[in-house]
Amino acid sequence: MDVITATEHVHPLHQSWAHMLQAGEFFHEPGKFIPLTSWEVNLPDGHINVYAKSTETEIAWSDISRDWDHVAEFDDPEDIITAVHVTMSPKHPSFDWNRAGKRLRLVEMLQERGCSESNEPDALWDINPDPNKLDGSVRTALAMGHRVGFVGGTDNHLGFPTRSNTVAGYVGMTGFISPELTRASIWDAMNNRHTYATSGVPILCHFTINGSLMGSELKLAPGERALAKLQLYGTAPIDRVELISNGKTVFTWEPHAWEVDQEVELELPS
Repeated sequence: MDVITATEHVHPLHQSWAHMLQAGEFFHEPGKFIPLTSWEVNLPDGHINVYAKSTETEIAWSDISRDWDHVAEFDDPEDIITAVHVTMSPKHPSFDWNRAGKRLRLVEMLQERGCSESNEPDALWDINPDPNKLDGSVRTALAMGHRVGFVGGTDNHLGFPTRSNTVAGYVGMTGFISPELTRASIWDAMNNRHTYATSGVPILCHFTINGSLMGSELKLAPGERALAKLQLYGTAPIDRVELISNGKTVFTWEPHAWEVDQEVELELPS
């Protein structure tokens, strides 16, 4: 493990905030281990995690408010990013994607409470959507045009990363595409959506389109090809790989191998 974000219910005006920062600084070792400055905000229509660029980031009252209007804007948008947290859990409110703020860059794809990719029932990933609740899934966000990167979390409330507190037994883990292991570089990777989520195993994933990293935005000229390149390095033989574009599975591979190296041309919508 290289990076940890202790998104406690302890905000910058909380009496324990100084202790949280002190603990992070004690274990901070650039190049080896990076604790990020972060906290969780509970809102009526969903929970979010907030990440500050550094321990020196100035935090205003509006940045820790539980009022949607303040959370959507923030006083210092260049120093703070947000991520939707546990959007599909039966015990939490589904996130209202109509309220997504301008600093929302990421969404928690999965954690020990389940997977938020889809609103369709899935026993394997413990997805049991409530028909009476808002569809706050990741696929809904993408269909609405939100551009978000994916992260995974633990949320075990035990103080031990990667340890599960549920029967399912899995937790989420985030991979960062970053040139170096520093706070600034990891925060930039999150801000640029150069991240991916796994179910707790340290799979290595590198995905590009025309050479641009996952999470990038690029414009193609009329008639220009969109060439996707995928490289995976598993911790066990990989049974199945699906490439999803515009909500549909467009390519499927069954490599049954530890490594995957595929290149495919995507058919773009007209």
